[in-house]
Amino acid sequence: MHILKHLQGRPGAILRSLQRTTKSAVALTRSNGEETPLPLSGPSLSYNKALTPRRAVAFTSIPLDLVKQVRQPLDASVNDVLVALCAGVLRQYAIRQGELPDRHLVAGVPVSERRPEHGLAGNQMSFLFYGLPVHLADPAERVRFVARSASTAKDLYARSGEGLLGNIATLTPTAAVSPLMRAVSMTRVVNLVPPVINVLISNIHGPDLPLYVAGSELSSIFPMGPLMEGVGLGITAVSYRDEVAFGFMACKDLVPDVQQLADDVPLEIARMLEAVVDAEWA
Repeated sequence: MHILKHLQGRPGAILRSLQRTTKSAVALTRSNGEETPLPLSGPSLSYNKALTPRRAVAFTSIPLDLVKQVRQPLDASVNDVLVALCAGVLRQYAIRQGELPDRHLVAGVPVSERRPEHGLAGNQMSFLFYGLPVHLADPAERVRFVARSASTAKDLYARSGEGLLGNIATLTPTAAVSPLMRAVSMTRVVNLVPPVINVLISNIHGPDLPLYVAGSELSSIFPMGPLMEGVGLGITAVSYRDEVAFGFMACKDLVPDVQQLADDVPLEIARMLEAVVDAEWA
């Protein structure tokens, strides 16, 4: 009954959303290539299970200048280096867990779709899908892989059209969303199917100038991001002035020692710098 009322109430909007969603699906199915990070194509890892209520967070930071030192010789962007750094951290975690895959992971990278006409209320966002080359041992090759994957992801996003999440939401009766999500959580069905994505990664370019609160200078920003069912690990990076801060949000029952991930960040940027130096001398 809810579905019939939903279809009758907004025929024009639903038809447009159906057309756009179909266009997105066609674009996804036509994508190919090693770096094409399609949803549902990643391996199932220990943190790609049903969530429990428990959470754990960990934070760290590195100098922004170190990221730029890696970026320049490889002709990559700061974002490419940060995503590749996350891939290196997840590679070390996978090795410790004994679950190093033979192919890349799929990362969901939030992208804002907000426009002036949307106003200030509500969310206007979608996702890019990046390949995380945890299967590659060479840090420099991981940066190059991410750069190619980012280009592919942006092309796929352009071809699939903006507003994918909004279009899907329009097709879904509001009254059915909450019961559906509760059913997914209670039945733990995500344990039986491939993960849509493996990990959430957000990279936010913060202010280059100092911020002040009540006359006191803000010294650091430490971010936290969301989790979603079947994705028990999220990484958020935010630059502020001359540093990049990382926040790791995890389901504690799926990632027991999230602090180890944060501790690996400075170690991984050191590995990347060493790889860049070796590549320049080679």
